[in-house]
Amino acid sequence: AGGEVVIGKARDFPTYGWDNEYGRRVAQVAPFRAGQGLISNGEYYAFVRAGGYHEASWWSDEGWRWRQFRNVKWPTFWVPCGPQGAHEYALRACFELLNMPWSWPVVVNYHEAQAYAAWRGAQDGRPLRLPTEAEWEYSARKAKRGDGSLGNWVSDAFGPYPVEDQVNPKGSLTGTDRVVRGLVSGSGLQNPADRAGAPASARNVLVSFRCAAEINHP
Repeated sequence: AGGEVVIGKARDFPTYGWDNEYGRRVAQVAPFRAGQGLISNGEYYAFVRAGGYHEASWWSDEGWRWRQFRNVKWPTFWVPCGPQGAHEYALRACFELLNMPWSWPVVVNYHEAQAYAAWRGAQDGRPLRLPTEAEWEYSARKAKRGDGSLGNWVSDAFGPYPVEDQVNPKGSLTGTDRVVRGLVSGSGLQNPADRAGAPASARNVLVSFRCAAEINHP
């Protein structure tokens, strides 16, 4: 997929919007592939089981420093429930522990999502990454897709929209907050232009992710 996408909300958008969502621009998006669905608990389990939280090569420098400082070993809503080292987990919901729903989207922070994409790409033999904000909106508008109440991490750092049109924008990779797309806005509706930001280390937000690849990698 690839082509032209109009990003952002017009000033006369008919429902509620956050200030960072306004400012429309045209982006030309180079051909790419993106996963149809969010990464599931089951898919992410393979990364955990393979020792992904103990291998620095999958993580960015910032992400690895965070992982070491927090001594994180699995997603925050996973609860070990078997013998030590058995990799048996339940899922902590609001009021109860659930048998792990392996098909549900995994909830992780930006660092964890980025590390999984690097690991999964190595397993698949092609570079994988998080989609850019422009790629995400292109896909969402084409598919008229929503992911329920879950947000999606994208690779861009959070900030105001550029005022100019862009060709294959990648967004800034520096900054403490990252862009989250796909959250339900204050209107109670979901729109492809819905946009927010969250710290890359945030684990208390309901955000998942999908992977993307350049089109020249089959």
